[in-house]
Amino acid sequence: DTIIANASKGIELETLQTVSQICGELLGDAALNRYVALSGPTFAREVAQELPSLIVAASRNPTASGRVQAAFSCPCLRVYTNSDVVGVEPGRRKRVYKTRQRYEQAVWDRDQAAVHARSGYAAYDGHHHTRDHCGAAGEQ
Repeated sequence: DTIIANASKGIELETLQTVSQICGELLGDAALNRYVALSGPTFAREVAQELPSLIVAASRNPTASGRVQAAFSCPCLRVYTNSDVVGVEPGRRKRVYKTRQRYEQAVWDRDQAAVHARSGYAAYDGHHHTRDHCGAAGEQ
């Protein structure tokens, strides 16, 4: 049985149908047992550079999503399976954007924490040395 793997985003503007709904309409409901929607906060450039990435393979058929998981998984790409095709298909751009935003915020927060930690250590270290060189009460 051939798997139908969809990596496109969004909905059809005129009918507001997802790709799986269009697929079901054109190929019949039985085709949806072979349909898998791929989604994730992955960017082609990062995958091509073999940077750690992840995607979700969503299907109402766990065997179909499992086959896609097996086909796409590699050391730099983790594939999770899910049964929520409707939740995965529309609005993926928004989810990817928000995930990327959260990642960038976390990196910024981490970097700021590191700056603050270094600053705090430098302030403590400077204070400690000043006390050593100036006497117990800070006298000169």
